[in-house]
Amino acid sequence: MEKLQIEGLRTITHTSGTNNISIYLNDKKNLSEKIKEIDKIKEIGYFILWTNPKQEILDAISDHDYFKAFALSSTTYEYFGKRILINHIKKNKIPINDKKINGLQLDAVIKDLHNYGIIDEGLKSDMTNVNKTRISFIHHKLSQVIGKEEFQKINENIPKINSSLDKLQKIYQFSN
Repeated sequence: MEKLQIEGLRTITHTSGTNNISIYLNDKKNLSEKIKEIDKIKEIGYFILWTNPKQEILDAISDHDYFKAFALSSTTYEYFGKRILINHIKKNKIPINDKKINGLQLDAVIKDLHNYGIIDEGLKSDMTNVNKTRISFIHHKLSQVIGKEEFQKINENIPKINSSLDKLQKIYQFSN
């Protein structure tokens, strides 16, 4: 185990007699270098990289990388939203195929979450506004050069990211 004393890494668990080692990355800086160091340890057979989307989003906001923050938020909404809808449909025996839900775009996912009474009007509005800001970045402003009106919308929607992600994650946890 002393071989795992690599800067930025910390061992969480090691199952005795196995090669199962869980490692926590304090940060992802120089990730490829850290992986090369871990790869030198012959007892380790595979890697699983877990991500914390909310922390990634908060880091992007902190770094003023608004495109990344809004894009990751929308992707996270879509992931949790689809899982929540699938769980809801199965629990309530609604005759809709999982493939149909997985094929939905985010705006439809948000509408369905609201139509099924899973999210309220406030959360629907917050998620929709965050997604519209993402779309604005993608379709109109592919750079970080932002007009005053657009910048005001970004600032209005940044607090909505954190609160809406918290609410959606709680709904997801209770839907399982």
